[in-house]
Amino acid sequence: PCYAFEATIQYNGEKFQCRYNWSFAEYMNCPFIAVRGVMPRTLEEAIRQLEEQYPGYEVLSGEWTHIYKTQYNANEIPAEIFQKSYYLTNISFPQALEIIGKGAFAERTCLTGSIILPDSIKKIEDEAFSGCSNVTYFSLPNQLETIGARAFANCSSWNGQLDLPSSVTTIGGSAFEYCSALTGSLVLPESLISLGDGAFCGCSGFSGGLTIPLSITSVETGTFHGCSGLNGTLVLHDGIKSLGDRAFCS
Repeated sequence: PCYAFEATIQYNGEKFQCRYNWSFAEYMNCPFIAVRGVMPRTLEEAIRQLEEQYPGYEVLSGEWTHIYKTQYNANEIPAEIFQKSYYLTNISFPQALEIIGKGAFAERTCLTGSIILPDSIKKIEDEAFSGCSNVTYFSLPNQLETIGARAFANCSSWNGQLDLPSSVTTIGGSAFEYCSALTGSLVLPESLISLGDGAFCGCSGFSGGLTIPLSITSVETGTFHGCSGLNGTLVLHDGIKSLGDRAFCS
């Protein structure tokens, strides 16, 4: 990702506007890196870095802008690539993207608003968006097949209906753990084969009944633990071979 610092600079008595950039992801082929070193965490630190690297420049004022652009259609975002992206506030994904790597955006509480995932994505790996507690909505791609363990755990501001695509076959353990602002009916797709332990633990906002798809043969430990809002009919089927501890405990 690239982070631009828009600044008003004074040099030899003249004022002018400049944009300075930091970059972490060389694989994105970001064409401009004007500032060396570690991405600053504060405005003051950014100003200090600029004035040290550009002697004679005085930074009069400045503000962050946030850029995330690829120069080509990358099909995978690597694991943990944005773990130090303290100023990342929004994302625009390439349309050819197929995989979001493990922990790619984990704990990025700076992310806000809606995140629109392109329909080309087939796999969201473990902890990809875990702890993105200020994101209010994720659009799940209609070709999505795998949702990894803790992929959206503790996304506590994600509100409204959870629309699981009909293509999903795997939901990992604790994938939606403590997504407590999700509401409405929880509809599990008929394509679902694997449902991990604690997948919806603490999702207290769901309401109505719940039907376990015929393709699921076991409900693991704590899968729906804490789903206290579910108040309708629970529909199981004869093909279920095992129910884990606290699978439906509210």
